[in-house]
Amino acid sequence: MKLNRRLIVSLMTAILAVYVIIYYWASGERFVNTVIAAATPFIGGAMIAYVVNILMSGYENLYLRLVKNKFARKLARSISLLLAYSTFLALILFLIGTVFPELISSIQSLISRAPRDVSNLIKQLQSLRWIDETLRDYFGNNAATEISSQLTKYVQQTLTNVGAILINLITSVTSVFSVALSMFVSLIFSAYVLASKERLGRQVRRLIQAYVPKLYRPFETIRQVFHQSFRNFIVGQTVEAIILGCLTFVGMQIFNFPYAPTISVLIAFTALIPVVGAYIGVTIGVILIMTQSMSQALWFFIFVVVLQQFEGNLIYPRVVGNSVGLPGMWVIMAITIGGALGGILGMLMAVPFLAACYKLIRQDVQRREDRKKLISKQT
Repeated sequence: MKLNRRLIVSLMTAILAVYVIIYYWASGERFVNTVIAAATPFIGGAMIAYVVNILMSGYENLYLRLVKNKFARKLARSISLLLAYSTFLALILFLIGTVFPELISSIQSLISRAPRDVSNLIKQLQSLRWIDETLRDYFGNNAATEISSQLTKYVQQTLTNVGAILINLITSVTSVFSVALSMFVSLIFSAYVLASKERLGRQVRRLIQAYVPKLYRPFETIRQVFHQSFRNFIVGQTVEAIILGCLTFVGMQIFNFPYAPTISVLIAFTALIPVVGAYIGVTIGVILIMTQSMSQALWFFIFVVVLQQFEGNLIYPRVVGNSVGLPGMWVIMAITIGGALGGILGMLMAVPFLAACYKLIRQDVQRREDRKKLISKQT
């Protein structure tokens, strides 16, 4: 049997590669982790640049339509870039300076008031004769006292844990210097990307055409699909979140619910996460209102559920339409997997990413089916 020299060389190379990978796995893992950690601010900067570019393009188009002076039009990019960053910075400062402190103080107030509120609730239930008789039948004469004690302990423990988690999270995020430094690097890098985005795009296209020209057309197709998917998702979810936040604020003012500005901003901010985001904001809103009145918290919950049904079935399809282009089943799956892999950021990224993949696969399937139909007709 004659041995194939090329096969032997390939086999020996594969064995050597496997040995090197296994032997130097720890060193390689440390190297990869170091590279990822060093590149994280720049990856974050690119993501910030992509989001800010949507707003910057809107400012730039508006500026060019309003300004006719040639010299002033040359400043369109700089002015629109400054306006876009100022808008995002104002929103972040408003959220941090207004919403978070009020949220922390309300949770602390609720922790201190929870035992008294639960005890009052049990006493109110005892005033209903049939409830009191049912409790006595199942738990004996001391049922109400025992239930009140257990509920008080459970509620206080739960609220203490939730409050501690939120307070520690907010404190750590705002106090760690490395996070602030990383954000600063990301912002500077994103500004450089936005200032020269056309030149960077031309350079990438030239590299692909020079080294892998066969991949240029598929690359452009995939890039356009992903860009359209992410842009439509960001714009659509932002519009939907603003509408929901405004409707929540108006309704809370009409029904005289407390914390109307704070809760409206929270619901609008969390509504950026599809499907589950608004419910996160509602939960926090209920906790805030519970510090003032248990009954108002219940009515607020009912109000928001009705509002979300109205907004989701009537307003959202007309304003946003099929911006994501992904069936509801896949949206829920994308949110679940994305949240498990990357938390809130994973939820936000997973939906447009899966929508783009869904569209590409659908186009490829359609193209293959059309090709088979054409061949069958020719034969």
